[in-house]
Amino acid sequence: MEKKKIDIFEVVLIWLEGLDGRIAFLKSELINFLKVLKNSKSFNNKKIIGMRKNTNINRKFNEISEFLLSRTLIKDSNHSYFTIGTKSYGDIEIACSLYQIGYISYSSAMYLYGLTEQKSSGIDFSTPARSVWKKYKVSYERERKNYFLHYPSENIRIKSNYLNVYARSVTYIPTQFNANTRVIGIGDLFLEMIRYPALCGGFTNVMKIYEESALLYLNDIVQATNVYGSDIDKCRIGYILSVHLNIINSSILKWKASSVSRGGSRKLLSSNPYSPIYDDEWCISLNHPIFD
Repeated sequence: MEKKKIDIFEVVLIWLEGLDGRIAFLKSELINFLKVLKNSKSFNNKKIIGMRKNTNINRKFNEISEFLLSRTLIKDSNHSYFTIGTKSYGDIEIACSLYQIGYISYSSAMYLYGLTEQKSSGIDFSTPARSVWKKYKVSYERERKNYFLHYPSENIRIKSNYLNVYARSVTYIPTQFNANTRVIGIGDLFLEMIRYPALCGGFTNVMKIYEESALLYLNDIVQATNVYGSDIDKCRIGYILSVHLNIINSSILKWKASSVSRGGSRKLLSSNPYSPIYDDEWCISLNHPIFD
């Protein structure tokens, strides 16, 4: 019995429809899919019409792209990706759609939450370190056939911006900011601001945001610090909340009680040299000019 047939254009339409509500995809994803089809010569147990063993993949990609564009199923960005449909999207939304594992962070997240008016020069995007990411990739692609995950790249331009990619050994569970945007949770962001102030507009800017918004987001900050914070994180945030801002709760008191005696690593800013200005209760060197 002759095998049923399916046209290559119909196959691509099925693939596009199966992108799980995404708003954009990398051109390389479609190219990889065409390579798979060329090697398998079939799709859903049907022989593919229009794809042969000697098919030129780049030429076929151009042909299929024109087909999709002519039917307004996709829009060309003139960069390394297509957006799906006719609607226009922001660069942050597109980044989250192109890279399924990771989320908006640091200054870009601060701007999204309205914590700052300073825009990052680029799109701050955190993702697992490659060794961890590869494990996610295997699981993700196994569950979703015909998906081809790519590690976030700082070389891909999204509208007028490039990604600032931050690989982290521990990543947080992101918050769905809107239908198309994944962002670091607000409490986790406050923790990261203390860990990486240079990525958040500098320590003076971080302190300004703590002064303006820490009380509003106190429960989120405390929860994130309890779950993800190290002893030194708790010491730094505990000092800022209790001494600098006069905010106290039971968790902060526990952090204070467990604060170790003065040690070689007890600095408010790890990148700055020690300062003789010192808080004895929190056992921490206040090594920033705002405490002079």
